[in-house]
Amino acid sequence: MSTPAGSDNPFAPPRATLQAEEALDGEYLPGGRRRPAGNGATWVAEGWRLFLRAPLSWVLVTVVFCGLYIVVSLVPIVGWMVDNVLVPVLLGGLMLGCQRIERGEAFSVSDLFSGFTHRAGPLMLLGLLYLLASVLIFVVVLVFFGATMMPYFLPGLAHATPPAIPDFRLLLLAVLVMLALTIPLYMAIWFAPALVVFHDVKPAAAMRASFGACASNFVPFLVYGVVTFVIAIVATIPLGLGWLAFMPVLWASEYAGYRDIYIEA
Repeated sequence: MSTPAGSDNPFAPPRATLQAEEALDGEYLPGGRRRPAGNGATWVAEGWRLFLRAPLSWVLVTVVFCGLYIVVSLVPIVGWMVDNVLVPVLLGGLMLGCQRIERGEAFSVSDLFSGFTHRAGPLMLLGLLYLLASVLIFVVVLVFFGATMMPYFLPGLAHATPPAIPDFRLLLLAVLVMLALTIPLYMAIWFAPALVVFHDVKPAAAMRASFGACASNFVPFLVYGVVTFVIAIVATIPLGLGWLAFMPVLWASEYAGYRDIYIEA
């Protein structure tokens, strides 16, 4: 009987086989690959296709996700911290849900929480790393722009402490600095949940790999950003109701991008 590489246990499951099954047909490329510029729009189109496979379930998932996020956020400071830890776990569940749709299996609200039963520990550690990075960004803003800016950036704090009115130019500069520091963090977290749930990549390594993939695919992501920005504006027009479809498309397009960059068909 053959054993998995690096294992002395003859009864251990064939890890590589399971990972290949989880990733569907195709070879996993640990470093990812560069894709053409137009693929940024293709990810959105693929996200729309996955949404249309189970639109009602996607809308229910969106309502539950947003409701849970808002309820937790109502707790000042602590709620924001909990949200940062839990979101990667929920995103991991959504990645698994997208995989189920591709396999022709049923997709439901329960898939949103499947990250709590599939590599929950690494996903929560990923969320903790994301939280620590977010706190570090806030500390930088606090040091350079003063405590009066914090209620504008930290959800829940404005309710506990009414913010003073800052100088508009100073506030604009603080926003730009916050954005410049946050974009790399978003790049690091974008594909990380998928890498954790599908390939058991360690959280810190998953964040590094995600950042590298986003950086090497800057042009496709630029196209992706323009397309999603236009769609977001359209989705906002009907009282914001379009976001019930737009958010699922975003999540599913994240899965499509992961498949396009990391899986060789």
